[in-house]
Amino acid sequence: MQFTKVYYLGTCDTCKRIFRELNLDKSSGNIIDLKKQMPDNDEISNWFDKSESDPIDFINKRSRQLKRKDLDYSNMEKSEIVDLLLSHYSIIARPVFVFEDDVIPGNSKKSVEKVRKKLTS
Repeated sequence: MQFTKVYYLGTCDTCKRIFRELNLDKSSGNIIDLKKQMPDNDEISNWFDKSESDPIDFINKRSRQLKRKDLDYSNMEKSEIVDLLLSHYSIIARPVFVFEDDVIPGNSKKSVEKVRKKLTS
């Protein structure tokens, strides 16, 4: 199965490593740098609807921008998480792989393995 989009950060070494592991490059499809083009409100809401992941999994908990906000995001509503993600590109857990039937955020081993299985099915 092929992804429909991948959101990543061009300066993120972890994203680059994951792309190498999955044998992907910028010509592999619709690969979008978050710094250049952020998803909109509707698209992020759609991610939550399609994903098996919890909306909180889309938050990059190590983001400096998030730490500066000093928020308790653990009890946020979906709409609040969308607003938080839209506030700065670095708060989005990356990469975000968008498939027809699923959206997989982040760089955990579990997420990368799930993407790998989808790409080879």
